[in-house]
Amino acid sequence: MKRLFFRVRHLVCSAAAVVTALSVSLSTPAFAGRYGLRYDYGSTGSSGSTGSSGNINEGYVVFDPEETLTKEQEEEILSTTEIEKYVKANYSVLQQFTNESEYTTRARQAVVSYAMQFIGNPYVWGGTSLTNGADCSGFVQEIFKHFGIVTGRTSRDQYANCLYLKGKEVMPGDLIFYADSTGYINHVAIYAGNYMIIHAANKKAGIKVNRYDYKQPYAYGRFIAN
Repeated sequence: MKRLFFRVRHLVCSAAAVVTALSVSLSTPAFAGRYGLRYDYGSTGSSGSTGSSGNINEGYVVFDPEETLTKEQEEEILSTTEIEKYVKANYSVLQQFTNESEYTTRARQAVVSYAMQFIGNPYVWGGTSLTNGADCSGFVQEIFKHFGIVTGRTSRDQYANCLYLKGKEVMPGDLIFYADSTGYINHVAIYAGNYMIIHAANKKAGIKVNRYDYKQPYAYGRFIAN
């Protein structure tokens, strides 16, 4: 099941006024030509429920399905790692840990340290709040935005906008992308060093630390220049 976010406009024109914003779960996209979708929706007012309709330009339709995991992968994410124990017990331990690892720039350390502050906060599909809830790409977007770096909103946007890397080139602060069996990117995480990632995992686990290989990585990317 995929969730569809879109704006319904008064006329078949991207410049027309927005009459409502909708979020709908669909099993398949239903584009209708160059104008995107025609959608009928209901509204409730003082005169009762009424039927209305509007137009959704194709450019405003974004699909971003949640990652699907096996039972083993789910259990791996839910398990607490040693590094997360350190973070929860004493933040200075994390600083010592990272200072002694593979960081080469203050910028990379700053990104990872900032991301670590939000461990334990909730995962919210479609969210971009580091405190109230974010999904995987929303988490990445907001962490990098704090440092003035624009990544794009979805994991696929972030993959398209980053500098591509080989696995052996990945450094703390870089991104690791995951995909389904068809190669469709559906998850992204920040590499923290020492084989660990920080990510908005899922609704059960929230924002947490895991090993980077809890699931086979699909690609690697960079937004922080060396």
